Amino acid sequence: MSKNPRRQWRIYQLLVATGSVKSKTEAAMLARKGAIFVNGKPMECLHYQVRPFKDKITFKGKLIQFKENRRYFVLNKPLGFETTKENLLNFLRGKVPSKDFYSFYPVGRLDKDSTGLIILTNDGRAGKKILDPKTKREKIYEVKVDGLLTQEKIKKLCEGVWIDIDETKYKTLPAKIHVLSTSDKKSLFELKIIEGKKRQIRKMCNAVGLNVTKLVRVQIAKLALGKLKEGQIKEYTKKEFYSAVFE
Repeated sequence: MSKNPRRQWRIYQLLVATGSVKSKTEAAMLARKGAIFVNGKPMECLHYQVRPFKDKITFKGKLIQFKENRRYFVLNKPLGFETTKENLLNFLRGKVPSKDFYSFYPVGRLDKDSTGLIILTNDGRAGKKILDPKTKREKIYEVKVDGLLTQEKIKKLCEGVWIDIDETKYKTLPAKIHVLSTSDKKSLFELKIIEGKKRQIRKMCNAVGLNVTKLVRVQIAKLALGKLKEGQIKEYTKKEFYSAVFE
């Protein structure tokens, strides 16, 4: 949490971020019971804006102390694993204090049939910046498909193809491809994109007649999986993380 006294947060966001509650629903229930006070006044409106380093906020009679303790983890998501917040946070058990547990969230998603790099952090600003395609931060994937990856198909994928996103036609942003191996039956290539729509890569490949059989996210900006095996998790310092992702 940035130590900017003017920055405002919705009260329920702060309660979740500090581990006081697990969800907005729980916060609403406790607010109705009079468990939340802001500057000595009971607060039932969860969307009320508070200044965490200036306002006095109490929860169940205890003053909430706000400290900047941002942490950054990289997980190599295993195959067949649903990327819900609850599932992913299980990898943090024993690594972060229980009171901070629910302030963490995954940056980006991978479908059940994909593996690779997922960031888990409680740094909301960093997460939003990573996901914003306007920053042109590359995400790199290794993609294995059935069939021959022709120059014509490469050209289409790099220039952008039309796919369905939430029942709406969407043209993907320009991509980069580096072919690793190809034959009439199988092709393996590296794909670089700056966005991350739901099941985007699979839909892109389907649009040019290719069926994805394996998909691994190996890198975001300069933050790479390296030798991290499926199911393993690694923590980075803020300096290491920001250097790899934002510089």
